[in-house]
Amino acid sequence: MDTWTPNPRAKPFIPRQQRSLYLAWKYKLSNKRVVRRFCQAGAVLFLLITVIVNIKLIFDTRRAANEEEAAQYEDAMPNMETPRRPAGGRKVLDIEVYSSRSKVYVAVDGTTGHVMAKRIFDTYSPHEDEAMVLFLNMVTRGRVLIFTIKDEGTFHLKDSAKSLLKSLGSEVSLSLSWRDMWTLVVYGEKHSKSPALSTWGDPVLLKTEAECHWADTELNRRRKLFCSKVEGYGSICSCKDPAPIEFSPDTLPNNNVFNVPVAVIAGKQTQLSL
Repeated sequence: MDTWTPNPRAKPFIPRQQRSLYLAWKYKLSNKRVVRRFCQAGAVLFLLITVIVNIKLIFDTRRAANEEEAAQYEDAMPNMETPRRPAGGRKVLDIEVYSSRSKVYVAVDGTTGHVMAKRIFDTYSPHEDEAMVLFLNMVTRGRVLIFTIKDEGTFHLKDSAKSLLKSLGSEVSLSLSWRDMWTLVVYGEKHSKSPALSTWGDPVLLKTEAECHWADTELNRRRKLFCSKVEGYGSICSCKDPAPIEFSPDTLPNNNVFNVPVAVIAGKQTQLSL
């Protein structure tokens, strides 16, 4: 240390001053990694806010739609006339069918109204109309058929299905379009056209009567009891001109097995078990 001599060319030492807050942030922002993380955090925060706002909007829209639906239904109810029961003690079914964007229902008031079958066909999806056609072709002629649309039911409803509905008595099936509301009973029909692609048709409420009258005979009482419990027997249960259930065939000559007992054990329903 005794031999050390200072460098005459060296700059004098000046202590470094503490950086200001602005310079500190400027230094940090000059770092690319910090900038990238800051942008990522901002994007995540923006996405979270967007998701929360959208969820709240969906719930608010659904609640408003339900409230509007209930109000429309309550407004429609006082204007609907309840079908009067006919005189003479005839048994009649009072049928009420409702179709709207958010809900549907079917109400039947009567002592002879047995639900033989019920199906839901999502005809907004492909091939559901084909399943509906197949089912309808298997239903006994003369049954009381009830149709109603919830939300949207025509996107994949092809002309063949619409033609079948027309043959069942519908007058508007061929003109059904996007988001129309529609109900059909064999004895009545109601339709509400959608005014635009972005909206739905007004809810419709159909009230009608249905009656299947057979002569009061022992044979028809058997028919009525059978048809009230079983579906799928074609014209046997038809209200108009039902098929016979008793036969008197000619006796075969030299019939040696006429008195032989026969037992039928069926795992499924048979067409001759009436």
